[in-house]
Amino acid sequence: MAVTIQVRRGLAVNLPLPLGSGEFGFTTDTHLLYIGDGASNHEVITINSTSLDSRYYTETEIGGSISNINSGAYRTGIFDEFTQSNATNIQAVIKDLDTAISGAMASGEVNTASNVGVGGVGVFHQKNLLDLEFKNINTTGNHISVNNNVANHEIELSVDATNSNTAGAMVARDGTGDFSANEITADLIGNADTASILHNSRLFSVSGDASTAAGVSFNGSGNVNLAITVDKVDSCDVNDAGASTADLWTASKIINTINAKVNGVSWQEPVLDKNLTAPPGGPATGDRYIVAVGGSGAWTGHDNDIAEWNGSSWDFVSDVEGFACYVSDEDKLYTNNGTSWVTFGSVTTHNNLSGLQGGVAGEYYHLTNSEHTDVISSISSKAANLFYASPNGSAGTPTFRSVVAADLPISTTAALGVASFAAANFTVTIGNVEISSVDGGVF
Repeated sequence: MAVTIQVRRGLAVNLPLPLGSGEFGFTTDTHLLYIGDGASNHEVITINSTSLDSRYYTETEIGGSISNINSGAYRTGIFDEFTQSNATNIQAVIKDLDTAISGAMASGEVNTASNVGVGGVGVFHQKNLLDLEFKNINTTGNHISVNNNVANHEIELSVDATNSNTAGAMVARDGTGDFSANEITADLIGNADTASILHNSRLFSVSGDASTAAGVSFNGSGNVNLAITVDKVDSCDVNDAGASTADLWTASKIINTINAKVNGVSWQEPVLDKNLTAPPGGPATGDRYIVAVGGSGAWTGHDNDIAEWNGSSWDFVSDVEGFACYVSDEDKLYTNNGTSWVTFGSVTTHNNLSGLQGGVAGEYYHLTNSEHTDVISSISSKAANLFYASPNGSAGTPTFRSVVAADLPISTTAALGVASFAAANFTVTIGNVEISSVDGGVF
């Protein structure tokens, strides 16, 4: 159902009698708002029907005189049930109430206060005219604090005592009578339940044919680490470079040797990277790298060699054709072809591979250089508002070009009109039109 909104305005003498049903009229001189019902006009906020000036009263101040100047205070009925006033307006009622309150205060009882009790310090200081003055509660030490609990109307005293080892705090025992402390400067008699240091230090050392370790002093204040150096096992030396029956190999050396014999390559321990030309900062003991071509610093002259940090300096293994190594940052296996490190399978010429053309499952197309260039060109960045299509009006190789009129299909449906809206009266958003203002005219 359509709704007509009409808001009219003008002088009170020109107000139509009556306004239409649901029609508003605002009188610009008397500042009243009316609504019509088709037969008569009604004020939107109904007040008594006396003249405008007699509807309002003003009061310049409480206790002042009443005048008929328009102040916005509405006339009221007599407050029959209010014993302090029988006035007929708000200002006069407040005036009477102020008089009653002032009289009650003038005849009030004069009170004072005092401290009671035998011991302690009282908080009441004195009565200064109508003001009761109390002493502040303060502390002179660092261990007691005062807090004003406004919500519970309380003055709270708290002590920083604790059973934990806290510097500058008072000591309090916990529920079992215990407390923690750092150092107690007093003589203790008896055995402690626990002790963190021995009264007399002792030495730990390892000796024998298999290994030796330097003596370490132990007093119970910390852990003991015995650095053991294995010299011999069953009178045989541990030597990966040796080949006699008196030499022992480490497990790593044994595994690499077996793999080299089985697989035809010499497997080396994994490396972290193969693309660095200079040593990295802060390496950990055992970190390994393949030195890239152009080695510098401590790696100068070791291109393609394997460098390992021993904790204080770099050890190098010269590259040998047939070396195989896993590079962890690439997750790939590399072999040394005598000149450089290459990935497995890279020794095969690409054009010698089979199955590169055709459309059978498992086969892939091998693009020519020009075909590859065309593909790269088609997916590279293009200017705005271009589309990929064959030449307009003829067959040919598709390219990126602008749209022309002939590219658009001819519409067989009559076009619908487009409505426009004045910005002063309407707010238009996607899918919505909202009325922002409607002018109902004048009377």
